[in-house]
Amino acid sequence: MNTHRVIRVISSCLSRPIGSDIEMWELLNEGLPVEIIEKLVEQDILQQEDLPELTNRTKSSATLSTSDSDLIARLVLLDDFAVEVFTDPFRARKWLRTKNAVLNNLTPVNVMRTGYGAILVEQTLGRIAHGIYS
Repeated sequence: MNTHRVIRVISSCLSRPIGSDIEMWELLNEGLPVEIIEKLVEQDILQQEDLPELTNRTKSSATLSTSDSDLIARLVLLDDFAVEVFTDPFRARKWLRTKNAVLNNLTPVNVMRTGYGAILVEQTLGRIAHGIYS
């Protein structure tokens, strides 16, 4: 996975540069500011329905937990990869939210909630990029 994709999108959402992979890791480890969710919704990368549990948690804190921040980073990364594969943000985001037979009729957004699930979604996108039906 390309970490620069995550850095680019999250930097733009936070309106501040993130200078390195380690700086990004530190930011995720400390917890992203909750405002990131609103910014990602504004950019159509995230929909409130994608991660309803985050909406509830953000009401009581200024920052997301490390695991929630990591989940946001996975979503950003795979959204960017899907846009690259489908060459159209609308088609990519529709695919991310449509049940997929390869993923046991789950949506990619639901599968990517775990690190292992994110690998499965990335592999599926890779197969699509190489013309293999998935």
